[in-house]
Amino acid sequence: MTKRVVVFIGQINQDYTSEMAGAVVDTARELGYAVDVFSEFGSYGQNYLHAEGERNIIHLPFLEDYDGVIIGPDTFGVPEMEKQLDILLLQKAQTKPIVSLRQEKDCFYSVQINNYLAMRRLTEHFVKDHGYRRICFMKGRADLKDAEERLQGYLDVMNEYGLAVTEHMLFQGNYWRDRGKEAVDWFLSGPEMPEAIICANDFMAISVLVALKERNLRVPEDVALAGFDDLEEIRYLEPAITSIHMPCYEMGRQALYLIDKLNHGGKSKQIIQLPADFIRRKSCGCKVTEHGHWAEQLYSQRNYLSTAILQNGFLNADYESCDTIEELFNVAYQYSGNFVYDEMFVCLCESTDDSEDRLLQPQQYTEYMVLRAIMKKGEGIQVTQERFARRELLPEKYRQASEPLYFYPMHHKNRCLGYLALKTKKTQGLKEFFNCWTAELCSCLDKVLLYEENKTLQEFRLLSTIDELTGLYNRRKFEQELSKMLVAIKGKNTSFYVYSLDMDGLKTINDTYGHMEGDVALCAFGNVITEATKDGGVCFRVGGDEFMILAYAEGENGAGMIARRIEEGIEAFNQKTDKPYKLAGSIGYSTYKKGEEISNCIRRADVNMYADKMAKKQGRK
Repeated sequence: MTKRVVVFIGQINQDYTSEMAGAVVDTARELGYAVDVFSEFGSYGQNYLHAEGERNIIHLPFLEDYDGVIIGPDTFGVPEMEKQLDILLLQKAQTKPIVSLRQEKDCFYSVQINNYLAMRRLTEHFVKDHGYRRICFMKGRADLKDAEERLQGYLDVMNEYGLAVTEHMLFQGNYWRDRGKEAVDWFLSGPEMPEAIICANDFMAISVLVALKERNLRVPEDVALAGFDDLEEIRYLEPAITSIHMPCYEMGRQALYLIDKLNHGGKSKQIIQLPADFIRRKSCGCKVTEHGHWAEQLYSQRNYLSTAILQNGFLNADYESCDTIEELFNVAYQYSGNFVYDEMFVCLCESTDDSEDRLLQPQQYTEYMVLRAIMKKGEGIQVTQERFARRELLPEKYRQASEPLYFYPMHHKNRCLGYLALKTKKTQGLKEFFNCWTAELCSCLDKVLLYEENKTLQEFRLLSTIDELTGLYNRRKFEQELSKMLVAIKGKNTSFYVYSLDMDGLKTINDTYGHMEGDVALCAFGNVITEATKDGGVCFRVGGDEFMILAYAEGENGAGMIARRIEEGIEAFNQKTDKPYKLAGSIGYSTYKKGEEISNCIRRADVNMYADKMAKKQGRK
């Protein structure tokens, strides 16, 4: 029986992720393993529900069916994905060999480089070979051990050479490209001009290079620069950036060798460290000759992006004109020629009706899936309807043990639609247009599925932002307003409250006095919360008896004031009405903490609401 290994690695169209995954696939053929790779596209924009949909991919495979697991924790572009995957693996795959690439994990094996020694070597090059003394350092993510090791390598070299590291020589980065300007401002505001800046990874180094150029500072003549990871992108820049090259291909090979060794009863130390190469380029001041073929690759990349942008505009217009799944898939196939694949399978959930789900309950993959389309590059498309058990991932007749399969999530916001299964010999061919192609396909597929289920009702729901019964805003408007508020508080010393409310006893009213009276009670509850928020706050009905409120923060007293007004409003209604029932509600609220996942804030409000519900039930006993 063929052994199987599962790989979780993010944004596999990137050079280094593609290299690691490719190494696993090559080694799997050598050792006789079948490989399933699960990836994601990253989280972009302000809609927090998109991240929910992307994270769902980790729940697709049945982990007990595999003989080993390989993960790339630092490759995920989706918040909380790494943490949730760790928990899932500890729950369902603890008896399997699990190997982490590039990052140490206490409970798993890992294949990585010696970050400390690599950074020592880079820093010593700046000190010994170039004579730099005022060397600033942009740190990586504070929660990652590799960032800590790289920082320590820098600090130890500076200390050994008697070079002071002052407050304005260190800046807390985040391993991404959005803090370069802030970092350079901090370094330049120190008492002395920096001679050099070392960044804990290349993404930050790129942003620092851009920020230095904006200030008319030359690299390396005015300030030298180096990064870490050796991304392909840094070779295109002027000047090209000095960096530490990660042996990504060898990491992937060693990860599978380790799993195979453990499966055959062998033993291994928990951490395997590989040597890293130091790549000198012009940014540090070295006199090196850059190879001209990088210019050709840059031209090719720019040409590809220009074409992709143009094609994406046409794609969106063509998708929007589709009224059926068949039309949609045919358009998708026509545009799939813009990226590289051999065969692609569109697998949809058997049921996509989530109308009864709570706002933040992400839909999972269904027990049985339906294969709806098979696309073969250059050969055509077959629209089909084959039902199969999700555990198979793909009907057996389409699988070959020697061919790896790559799986990507299909979702609209957090509505799980299914997944794509691809056969491809070149994952780097899944460039930016593949991301756009999939996102646009999912958005239109969501609409077409709803259109097919109930054309009139679903068109109304898509177009309207008003709840017809209560006159409050609906769930769609809640998502829109939440996104606006997240943008509005950026860079400001303010936040907002999220309230979760249930109108209690609706089922009893419906069962005893009829649904018309239940509608009257819902409207009355809506009027109460609207009156309570008249001085600030927006109300939404997001489900049957479920309501939400958003209000800008004025301290915890402000949050409690709205809750008290609602309680007082309910009490006033009950005192003056002659209804045979009492209006009742449960309320919970939470303050959004800057930088956290918004779904965490909403969950806290939900938890507090249910606590209030239980307390009131206990009080009535």
